[in-house]
Amino acid sequence: MRHKGGSWVTAVRELRGSALWCGFAGGVIAAAALWLVIHSSNEFENTYTTYTLKTQNLMADTFTVSEQPMNGSVTVSAAQKTIRDARSNSSQKSQPTRPSPSFQTAQPTRPSQQGQTVLPSTPGDTAQEPTVSVFLADKQQVETVPLETYVLGVLAAEMPLTFEQAALEAQAMAARTYIVRRLLTDNRDGVPDNEALVTDQVTHQAYRSLEQMETLRETNPEGFHKARLAVERTRNIILTYKDEPIEALFFSSSNGYTENSEEVFANKLPYLRAVSSPWEEESRHPAEETITMPLVDFYEKLGVATIPVTRTNANKPNIRVLERTAGQRVKVLLVGAEKRTGEEVRGKLGLRSAAFDWKIEDGNIRITTEGYGHGVGMSQWGAEGMAKKGRSARQIVEHYYTGVRLTEASKLLEIEGRDR
Repeated sequence: MRHKGGSWVTAVRELRGSALWCGFAGGVIAAAALWLVIHSSNEFENTYTTYTLKTQNLMADTFTVSEQPMNGSVTVSAAQKTIRDARSNSSQKSQPTRPSPSFQTAQPTRPSQQGQTVLPSTPGDTAQEPTVSVFLADKQQVETVPLETYVLGVLAAEMPLTFEQAALEAQAMAARTYIVRRLLTDNRDGVPDNEALVTDQVTHQAYRSLEQMETLRETNPEGFHKARLAVERTRNIILTYKDEPIEALFFSSSNGYTENSEEVFANKLPYLRAVSSPWEEESRHPAEETITMPLVDFYEKLGVATIPVTRTNANKPNIRVLERTAGQRVKVLLVGAEKRTGEEVRGKLGLRSAAFDWKIEDGNIRITTEGYGHGVGMSQWGAEGMAKKGRSARQIVEHYYTGVRLTEASKLLEIEGRDR
């Protein structure tokens, strides 16, 4: 092959130079192309990482990111961490990432199994609380205190402060419910000359005055702290049924069951139903008590004519249970030819409860009772046993008061105030 204008050697040299130049240019172009591919890949990868991190701070299950990498919209699922490139319809999943501690979302808190209760509360501003006037029987004078201070005084008077925290909180809610119900109705029954809303006696609720509470603070700081903590943890919370405060009755201990309200009191209330209460054994409370009296005294106290004693009936007088309640207490007792209710027998003989049995020997009757109190509502020693088993205050009150709800007292009091 001959090159125009030169020798074949020159032509070869020119051809070799051209080939080298083309090779160099091709290498540059290939390198540039490779750089663009790598750069584009890294840019998308960085964008992907950014979106993955953004999902840590968002509450929504699914959302759309506004940026458009590679001219495509990107949808990020917080649940699956999936990124979809809308342009290519391809998808891939990232690995789950651990949320940064500074951005972790608070999870719903469950009631503690060690007695602490998660309950709605309001700030402890006594200026916003209604006041309660209490007639102090010993001093024959009235003491007026904020609502939560009254609840603290009742709690310290009504329940041993050695009890578990959850039991104390349950008692605080019951005490608060009782007084809010009286506040709403302005009920002053049982108060001398209507001078106050309640007395400090068990006919209403036992109550320790401000002076007595100050003494308690000094002599039993641990017990005082537990009581105050129980009130604070349940601040403003009462028990309601159909948006009304309940009759939050309570008593000391049961025979293994609580009682229907109509078996003891006049009204049948849907939230005061007989329920099992086996936890008194857990609290190691001595549930039984035995008293002995001559048979003649037994008949006399019940207002029954003395049954003549003979050799055949000396130890087998006509005393038997005709009917028992749903709570396994004596409902109707036949004494001779006359009937007495279990509550009548309990009151006239001074028994601790209407859950009783008896034996007769040598002209005497030995009566053994189980439990202490009327049996309606919450058993205090049962609440203690439940707390020892890890139940929360909420679980305790919802067991003993059927179908109740926990409600903020301030809401009901505000409504009542507006109505007036």
